[in-house]
Amino acid sequence: MEDVIKSILTLFALTDPVALVPLLMVSISKLSHDQQKEFVRTLSLFVFVSLLTVGLVGNFVLSALGVSMGAMRVAGGISALVAGVQLMLAPPVAWELQTQPVRPSLSPLGIPLLVGPAAMSYMIANSSTANAIAIAKVAIAPATVAFGTYLIFRLALKLGKWMGQDAITVTEKISAFLLSALAVEMIVSGLKMLFPMIADGV
Repeated sequence: MEDVIKSILTLFALTDPVALVPLLMVSISKLSHDQQKEFVRTLSLFVFVSLLTVGLVGNFVLSALGVSMGAMRVAGGISALVAGVQLMLAPPVAWELQTQPVRPSLSPLGIPLLVGPAAMSYMIANSSTANAIAIAKVAIAPATVAFGTYLIFRLALKLGKWMGQDAITVTEKISAFLLSALAVEMIVSGLKMLFPMIADGV
């Protein structure tokens, strides 16, 4: 149970839907309320299907390419760390886009922002299709994250009119810091798999 909760929290930090609320609001600003709700549902379903697909077939791809799980964890951790540091140090990109016309689309909101390289790497490195129970566990984190994304975006539709730039910026920076911390843990875990002597020495 602890591993499942950890997977959910890590994947949620990697997708980071909170940081994309400003971009979402800009993208759907010209849609009717019903269209906005429909787009949020579609986007959340896309997140679930994409992450689940990556989790189920990712290991087969790794086997075909001869890439180890340890290497995948390190690569995913580095990707997440870079993303987290960029978010912490850079100005909020989503707010800068408010002056540009943005069409509501599954790209870039779906891929590569929500379902990005770090999230995909994490799903591949932490998924198993050994049996029905393992497959069910693979689906839990994407399903929970997709549902959480849906709730956050639906709440954003209601609160978007009075949420200021400062509130979004603070939330985004906190999420970026947590993402960086989780990324370091992914890197350490991957290094332990690649170099067992590290694990023995801890």
